Amino acid sequence: MVDPQTGQVVARGRGGGAATEVAANVVEVSGKPEDWMLSSLTALELLAVVLVPPLLGRRLLRRRNGSGGTS
Repeated sequence: MVDPQTGQVVARGRGGGAATEVAANVVEVSGKPEDWMLSSLTALELLAVVLVPPLLGRRLLRRRNGSGGTS
């Protein structure tokens, strides 16, 4: 069993094997100047995925009910 706060092994599992420590290295990924474009497009896409379906559904429902709003 691993303590979630410290990451240290505090008890062995039922496997009966010896507990081994696992080390991880922190790696920094530097951003490129062009990443703002990809970030902006991703944000716009997420907004479209969230906003377009309800708006389109409402528009189609109004059209089906005959209250389209135009003469």
